[in-house]
Amino acid sequence: MAQQARQLRLQWNIDSGAIIHSTKPRWGPFIIRFQSLVRRATWWFLEPILQQIRSFQMNAAHVLDGLAQQQEALATLLTATALADDRAEATIAHGTQSKPLERETDEAEQ
Repeated sequence: MAQQARQLRLQWNIDSGAIIHSTKPRWGPFIIRFQSLVRRATWWFLEPILQQIRSFQMNAAHVLDGLAQQQEALATLLTATALADDRAEATIAHGTQSKPLERETDEAEQ
């Protein structure tokens, strides 16, 4: 998730003037010029919409980044808790195994 959050952070800023380049041999240059003209003619309409999209994407990137950091912290905590549980279980198991031996020794002394 951390890698996806980084990728989203890098891609949140949308370029409103981006032109899709055509590889058509005859129509390519015309298509590119037409796109440029349309972008210039409609920037006043598209820019507020793109600004809202950028704002949403930026907020989503920050939220996802925070969630990724929390997930990593919880995974670390879970690992530490599991290790502590394993140590406690080993201590309990070692303690219960030694008690019957002590009883046998006490009974033999009597």
